Amino acid sequence: MPPDLKPAPADNGGVGRETVQRLFFALWPDEPVRRALCERANAIVPAQARAVPCANLHLTLAFPGAVTAHQRIVLEKIAGAVSARPFVLTIDEAGMWRRKGIAWIGCRNAPAALEAIITQLRAGLPGVAIQPDDRPFAVHITIARNAKSPLRMTTREPLDWPVREFALMRSISVPGGVMYEPLRVWTLT
Repeated sequence: MPPDLKPAPADNGGVGRETVQRLFFALWPDEPVRRALCERANAIVPAQARAVPCANLHLTLAFPGAVTAHQRIVLEKIAGAVSARPFVLTIDEAGMWRRKGIAWIGCRNAPAALEAIITQLRAGLPGVAIQPDDRPFAVHITIARNAKSPLRMTTREPLDWPVREFALMRSISVPGGVMYEPLRVWTLT
């Protein structure tokens, strides 16, 4: 069984168990934006922190978590019904959540289209027996974990990320961490 597939809990004694994948919806940057995000992150991540690999930089929109094949089909239908226009996400701030040891970059003002995507995705999760996160959404891109000392702040111009699509992503366990794979992409119109 591939490392990203695990048996789903079953009350049938394990007979006919479904496999699950760890999935999430995200804004997945194209290569020029990814390079710019990586450069920005590398300039401010504290030395002792564990930097997120540049290939993994993304903005999570909704996190269904471990889902079955049937749930994935329904999640894809929910995503296909999302209605939002393309927008520009301006990355213009950085910070830390000290208790969690998370360093991040993000934006001060979330565009209405971003909020619409998040609201629509979260609204659909109960329909597939997934409880959505009820905390207010914090627009952020995690750039490091185990961050204990302050960010190395540098003055940076805001970075404009033109967002034209969002993706359903799979988290795959690999030696030393995780990698993310886009499974399906929806274009904003």
